[in-house]
Amino acid sequence: MNDGPSNFIPVRRPPRIASRSPEQWRDYYDEQGRDATASGREIMCTTRPIINVVMRMVLDPRWDFNTVLDVGCGSLVPYFAHLESTGRVVTGVDFSASFIDTARAKGQVRSVQADATALPFPDGSFDAVLCSETLEHVPDDRGAVAEIHRVLRPGGLLFLTVPIYWNAARILAGLSLTAEYRELQIGHLREYSRRTVDRLLGQAFEVRARYPVPFLWRGPVGGTVDALIRWGPLACVSVSVALVAKKFPS
Repeated sequence: MNDGPSNFIPVRRPPRIASRSPEQWRDYYDEQGRDATASGREIMCTTRPIINVVMRMVLDPRWDFNTVLDVGCGSLVPYFAHLESTGRVVTGVDFSASFIDTARAKGQVRSVQADATALPFPDGSFDAVLCSETLEHVPDDRGAVAEIHRVLRPGGLLFLTVPIYWNAARILAGLSLTAEYRELQIGHLREYSRRTVDRLLGQAFEVRARYPVPFLWRGPVGGTVDALIRWGPLACVSVSVALVAKKFPS
């Protein structure tokens, strides 16, 4: 699914992940950032379908916000310039020091190293939080959601994407008897469904809108599947769950 140009490198697959500590996870991601810097290339922390859906969500005129925190911003944040061009103030947070160093080197000066479960901001600091393809990497995803809720102002917005486990690509791969289609994507501790995301958000957030995430496939089969995802009948097998939710009071 990595559709980045040739000067991008994919994140390497980690060893077995079940017993990794937070420190080991930080070391793993920091190593990716250092390797990318040393090679003069970028880590492709996201893909074109995700970039497209995030831009659709944050630029949707229905949503009113000025300050936004990007939780899990990575080393290359394609949303910063677009959001700042609309007058929004963007702050990025990532677990990896090397990712943050790279982001700052690109001029994204409002970038901070921090754990998603211990955000270094007062209660109610932001109008909106963007958390895209991040919770699947966080051992305590419920703790991260609680922290996002805390730093949002009353009525604040959460722009969320997380990967769907039974997405169309995995289902189609499963039609091959030799495919290892049950394996999680690189570095993921878990993947989700619409139902598990709703349970994760619980009573803390009210979902206000959902967005399908097509794969950008072409051809008679892929193009048809993508169209059905885009227009609704197969939205449940999108690339990711993508939604906008509003903070309920504590």
